[in-house]
Amino acid sequence: MAEKDISFESCMHALDTFKASKFLMVIFGGAGDLCQKKLLPTLFLLFKKGFIENFSILGFGLPDMSMQVYRKEAKKWIQTYGKESFDEEVYKEFEKHLFFETADLSKKENYTNLCKKITEITKDDPAYNLMYYLAVPPVLFPTIVDNLSDKELCRRRKGAKIIVEKPFGHDKKTAHELNLKLLEAFDEKQIYRIDHYLGKETVQNVFFFRFGNALFEPLWNRNYIDHIQITVAEDIGIENRANFY
Repeated sequence: MAEKDISFESCMHALDTFKASKFLMVIFGGAGDLCQKKLLPTLFLLFKKGFIENFSILGFGLPDMSMQVYRKEAKKWIQTYGKESFDEEVYKEFEKHLFFETADLSKKENYTNLCKKITEITKDDPAYNLMYYLAVPPVLFPTIVDNLSDKELCRRRKGAKIIVEKPFGHDKKTAHELNLKLLEAFDEKQIYRIDHYLGKETVQNVFFFRFGNALFEPLWNRNYIDHIQITVAEDIGIENRANFY
């Protein structure tokens, strides 16, 4: 059976009365694969639908580029990977919310620049909710968290949140270590761990198929199942991420 994606529209009923409060999202890896293909197209769609208004998005990382170049590149990414038709006039307004700061994420001095940029954008307005989205390989998580903590941008920053995408480490040991590192700097209520693939309709239906079906539920265990084969049919390859996988 072909997998059916959950469309943006199918989620709208849960967002009918939703309106995000003022926020600044700092995207570590703001020009990377995840940001290009998922984050910016989704944020643009939320803006287009009127769910976010008072916000800023700060891309932080490599390569070296100006804010103007970043906005032009972001336009291309949204046109390429967006799920709906591109609206030029809407983008002209959206790009005013986009900023970029070139930085080697492994160097401590660049986090001083990050502090300055955050202050420049928010003007120390306490109404801003600050979010850190780690759209980078997990090997960089500890360095980023340590530097954010050194600059008092974690627990002491009111309303701060950190979002980490899968993969969360590469085995149980490294996942546990990463979790401890996050908890050194943030409270649990500030941490959001995301596996966006689990939100797909077919994956969600597995739970219903097993636990909501009296015929199959007693049989879904190691005594009756010989093996499990999972086929993920994607229209893109692993590209330049072979070492990562």
